[in-house]
Amino acid sequence: MKTAVRFLGYGVVGLLGLTLVAVLTIYAWSEMILRRHYVPEPQSLVPAPPELVAQGERLAHLYGCLACHGKGLTGNAVFDAEPVGDIIAPNLTKLARQRSDVELTTAIRQGIAPGGRGLIMMPADVRARMLPEETAALIAWIRTLPVKNGDERPFKLRLVGRLMLILGDFRLQPVAVKQYRTMMPADLGPKYAKGRQIAASICAECHGPDLAAGPKPMSDINPSFGNPFKDPPSLDIVGAYDLEQFRKLLRTGIPPSGKKLSMMSEVATEDLKYLTDEEIEALHGYLVARAQR
Repeated sequence: MKTAVRFLGYGVVGLLGLTLVAVLTIYAWSEMILRRHYVPEPQSLVPAPPELVAQGERLAHLYGCLACHGKGLTGNAVFDAEPVGDIIAPNLTKLARQRSDVELTTAIRQGIAPGGRGLIMMPADVRARMLPEETAALIAWIRTLPVKNGDERPFKLRLVGRLMLILGDFRLQPVAVKQYRTMMPADLGPKYAKGRQIAASICAECHGPDLAAGPKPMSDINPSFGNPFKDPPSLDIVGAYDLEQFRKLLRTGIPPSGKKLSMMSEVATEDLKYLTDEEIEALHGYLVARAQR
């Protein structure tokens, strides 16, 4: 009996030891990933056209700035779950006063923070596809906002979050940016260039880099949308929509079937409603032509 108890004790101690080793390994491995240094590519800044700066809030909606950074861009919890950690989109009204245009552009378009740290939740993979003048106009508009206090908790990854980082559910954006460059939506010629640009820089955030969708890491889903589907459909589906059906989808999030789509409804009513009729027509034309290739 004493021998059995002794061996049971050895087993418990051994299990605890293995657990400790596993936890330390996860922390050490994830810390190596987080501390990886990236050298940004040189940025060529373009002047911000005044008419685009005047559209700053519209651009901020279309490119999801308010969805992540909160109304007023004063900071917002993009991912806040006890076992995972606190991933907070920073207060841009303050950050814009602390960063140069080059540093802000590098963060937006390359996913690299000052000092070479790779960003996680900042969707630089898609934002790199913005027109350079739109990036400049967006930064210029942000600088006009009054400085306000907001959610300014520090970034923190706990054990589950660190494991997700190792497994690739959270992706470092400098790596994702390079992947997205090789997977642009099909170029169907000058006639569809505007629609392609909108699809590549906005739709691709949920529907995949080439709009063909497929499984996506958790880092590409904004948890504030509730319970989004993990595999958004290929945008070939738009080939079955006429222009008015597509316009209704982008304004309300409701497809021809009448079934309300949780994530699409949120995005449509908060952000995509800022698309102009001309932009919707260009996007529809491109997506239909793409589906009919």
